[in-house]
Amino acid sequence: HNGDFSQVSSSIAPWPAGFPTAMAVRNRNWYAYHDGAIHITRPSENDKWVQFNVFFVCEANRKYHASARVRNDNKIRGTAVGSISFLDATLQDLPEAKIAFYPGNRDSHDWKSVSAQFYAPEKAVFGKMTFLVYGVKEQTLSLDDLQIVPEDYSPQEVKLKDRLRDQLLTSWYKPLNFIESNSAAVETAHVKWLKPAGFSLPEVLFLPMVRGNYASLERRLAVELGQRLEYRWQMIPLLARVSYINGSGIMGVYRNTILPELEPYTQECLNQAPEYKVILIHEVDFKKDVSEAFVTWLSARARKSSLLFSNCLNIPAELLGQAVAVPPELSALPRMRVVSDSNFGKFLRCHQRGDLRSAVISLQSTQSRYNPAVPQPDVDNRYPAYVSRDFPFWEYNYLTLAKLLRWVAGVAPEAVLTQPAPGKAAIQCTEAFTADLELVCENLWRQETARQNLTLALQAGSNTLDWPALNLPGGTHVTKVFLKREGKILDAAAYCLDLPQDLTVKMDFPAGRRGSLSQSLPIQAEASPAEAELTLQIEDADFRLVAQASGRGSVRLDFQPQAPYSTLYRALLSARQDGRVRAQSCEEFIIAGQQADPQELTAVVWPAGDTLKFPLYRQLGFNQAIIWCRDNRQAVRALRNLNLEPSVYGLGSTSFGNWTTYKDDKKSDSVREPCFSSGAAQERAAKTIAELCAKSDSSALDVKYHFVGDEQFIGSTVCFSPD
Repeated sequence: HNGDFSQVSSSIAPWPAGFPTAMAVRNRNWYAYHDGAIHITRPSENDKWVQFNVFFVCEANRKYHASARVRNDNKIRGTAVGSISFLDATLQDLPEAKIAFYPGNRDSHDWKSVSAQFYAPEKAVFGKMTFLVYGVKEQTLSLDDLQIVPEDYSPQEVKLKDRLRDQLLTSWYKPLNFIESNSAAVETAHVKWLKPAGFSLPEVLFLPMVRGNYASLERRLAVELGQRLEYRWQMIPLLARVSYINGSGIMGVYRNTILPELEPYTQECLNQAPEYKVILIHEVDFKKDVSEAFVTWLSARARKSSLLFSNCLNIPAELLGQAVAVPPELSALPRMRVVSDSNFGKFLRCHQRGDLRSAVISLQSTQSRYNPAVPQPDVDNRYPAYVSRDFPFWEYNYLTLAKLLRWVAGVAPEAVLTQPAPGKAAIQCTEAFTADLELVCENLWRQETARQNLTLALQAGSNTLDWPALNLPGGTHVTKVFLKREGKILDAAAYCLDLPQDLTVKMDFPAGRRGSLSQSLPIQAEASPAEAELTLQIEDADFRLVAQASGRGSVRLDFQPQAPYSTLYRALLSARQDGRVRAQSCEEFIIAGQQADPQELTAVVWPAGDTLKFPLYRQLGFNQAIIWCRDNRQAVRALRNLNLEPSVYGLGSTSFGNWTTYKDDKKSDSVREPCFSSGAAQERAAKTIAELCAKSDSSALDVKYHFVGDEQFIGSTVCFSPD
């Protein structure tokens, strides 16, 4: 082409008749050429967007380098986008190979270089470099030095896996090195259930599904399990094939199209993987995520490998085998609720395939009603408060998963713990030996209530474990049991012990359990019978003891918080009689009134439902979190337990159908329709937010600040409080 793309260079190969090489042939008015550069212009007031296209010949499967210099003079914060796409020999689009070359940009900037590397897809014959400008009034996008250069052929043979990996690095999965890593450097709170282990597991191949989300926690499962179980593993992330990068949406908000198959690079990694005795497949929907190629590969490996499916759906029957009874050692978990056998099978089930095994476990919140270790208040809870006084049901999920993995691997230690009846313990042995037993008891608020070490002479067969005198308070306790031989753990289990409460305690708070910084909050505690000695302790969200009072029969504490403040506090009550603790209780309350400044944010934006990450945000120095207006009370409470301020609720353009342009950020600007600065829009927003807050009960957790704004033009945000 010449400089303004109005003529074709003589070096270009024969071109299809009637097919333009550039936008100049179709509509010269859509851009201007002067000062050695192309300037995209607006031909008429009726045009909401304009584009500039230039076509080129390409060679399928060859690598190219694209570059350009771009300048954006944007007074209205409209959106400019640049992409590269492809056409086949019949001039039909190949949308599965679209590449984001100049991602959606609303900021003005001087000349800068942009570049990308890409592989032309299998059927590509022509390529198209496109620049689109939305909201073009008072906006000019300038282009210069457009180049698309093929990479020279290498004289050395390139292995298929290496070429596919390089190709993937030029597509959506650019941070492939990060995705393929799975560092254990970040350590979360955990119990070392089977570590150090008195048995040896074969190396496990871990296959987590990654649906185009770099930050997903699917890969973390192997690390979390490794904190609790001694085992070795290798990981191949199952990368969903992204077929249409930044392929749909408007105004710079794009979505990718995900195909029900894996990236070719992933399939090649699987083909080259060595044999493993155990394969752990995580988060795969066999109908929506993978193709027949993966099922064929897994079926071939299943002839020599046992399979463990975690959070998987639509598993082919041939990969499971004959259903068998759940092994007794897997029943030794705390039963917080009664779950029928048929429903328990929706949580965990075991299968036999000749000498090999398969098992299925579902740890998703949507399936938690079938898991007896999940208390009723936590059924369907998407936002567990990992750092809190909540019952840590996830620990018992990991224990169950660890023991299930051991069963799938066909590893049987000399002895295992079983639960022949709720709250009853037994030890099944293959031989007689002397074992050490460690008992750790906790109440439902993670307070240790007893600890004892025993030495037992075990016989081959079943041995009944009689609970020693633990002097536990009345109520429900979980006893964690570690069965050891020569210092190494053969097995671990947890049992729910329900003890009679001959002494009861209760706490009374003002209505709403809500105090303020300006006045004290009266808390009244009582015991029955009245001879008991009560101790009432107040701790903040960081587990710091901030107040305490004692009394016989009853006690009153007028709590006046002192800096440093938190919003969520816990009242811990214990009653002693006859020289020991006889009853305990724990309640939460709120102290409202902290003035976090919404103009000075050190905030995580939309932390979503990955509450396992919440403690890391606090460690990294964040003190606030901007969450979606429809996040429920459980999400707010998980943040409050970490002393993170959920100070901003967002209600954006999706609630108002607004995506029109405006000139600046002044509140008086009436260009947008509707204008969020208008009283009518504010009343409408206030009503919507009030309804959402009432539905989720989040206002009880002192969510103070809310904003209404156009998510594409965040500068237009108007802050207000429905209170």
